[in-house]
Amino acid sequence: MHGIAAAQGAMENEKGIEANAADPIIDKPVISSPGALRAVGRGLHQPITVSMLSNWENLCDLAKHQFGGILAVSASDRRSGRVRTVPRESPTVAGQRQVNVWVDSDAGFDDLWAVLVARALGLEIDGLSLVFGNSSMLRVAKNATAAATVFDWSFPVFKGAATALLGTAETAERILGESGMRSRGLRLPETTGKDGPTSAFEAMAAWLQAGSRRRLLAFGPLTNVAALAIARPDLIDRIERVVWMGGGISSGNHTPAAEFNAYADPEALAALLARRVPITMVELDTCRKVRFDASDLQALFRKRGRNAALLGDLAGGYLDIALEHGHQSMAIYDPVAVAVLARPEYFSINDARVDVVLSGPERGRTVVDFQTAGDACNAKVAANPQSATVKRTCMNVLLRECER
Repeated sequence: MHGIAAAQGAMENEKGIEANAADPIIDKPVISSPGALRAVGRGLHQPITVSMLSNWENLCDLAKHQFGGILAVSASDRRSGRVRTVPRESPTVAGQRQVNVWVDSDAGFDDLWAVLVARALGLEIDGLSLVFGNSSMLRVAKNATAAATVFDWSFPVFKGAATALLGTAETAERILGESGMRSRGLRLPETTGKDGPTSAFEAMAAWLQAGSRRRLLAFGPLTNVAALAIARPDLIDRIERVVWMGGGISSGNHTPAAEFNAYADPEALAALLARRVPITMVELDTCRKVRFDASDLQALFRKRGRNAALLGDLAGGYLDIALEHGHQSMAIYDPVAVAVLARPEYFSINDARVDVVLSGPERGRTVVDFQTAGDACNAKVAANPQSATVKRTCMNVLLRECER
């Protein structure tokens, strides 16, 4: 926990310091946030944001009218000049409460797939924060901005942590390439970056302040969520659940011991566990039980919708990761985490004690103890998916999108 203590010390030393700067992606000056943004090992991309706003609606309004398009919104909303304000949790037509979520993502292909699944399963995405991971923040932001246009995202997108809490920036580019998203041909369109997203910290804080029992889906390193928990501990009680695709019980995928999202920022995971932020871990073993193969891919290519060819090529590049390692099918990672939140009856979800190794050759390894009971448990772990049902759910979403 030495690194977390150091981060807290940095927060105390820099409290109240502010400075103007220009965002390197949107190339527009924005005002600084309170110095707490510099706190957590300089883990955020920039210590700048729209600061001191009391609620989410004001943030959207100010972004629209004073900062000229710093939110990434759907193409139709961008053309009309609208920015959607975030609804409170409200009853659906069926009389059940609408589930509003925040998504934290490193904008890989399975992240995009997961967003499609979330929307199809009735989750209302209030906002999406970006984190380094699949690639650098520059590329992650470009991927997300392009996806917002291609897939008509109606929610705002914000740029978050470019490095881990302690300042490192491990990426998956050795597997995914510089773009962070492999393909067999077509790719997301390149963007100029002028309409790219801006800082996430104040947006996430404002969203938490605007309601209670908030739910987050996290598909990458947990840096953004940990930064918020460290700098704004008063908001932790507003988090009902963070469903995180990360960790591994039996093995890793980035190192023999560690899953990538845990390895990229283990201090972030440790900080959240220590602060009792309610986490449901959707780890490698569970995700690897839900897979798709070449026959599923061919079904996508048979569709003729406007995004069918693009999604087919991106899904093919994703499948190639497994094929190149001698496997005939590829795990469906991030969409499985969405299913855990939206369809928990498809899984067994159990209390556990989770710890993360912070040093040595097993750095990033998640140690899960199901024998612990009571207050010693600090997380939940999803397991035993109804594999065929979860796969069908995820694949049907892609098929419908390829028909659209």
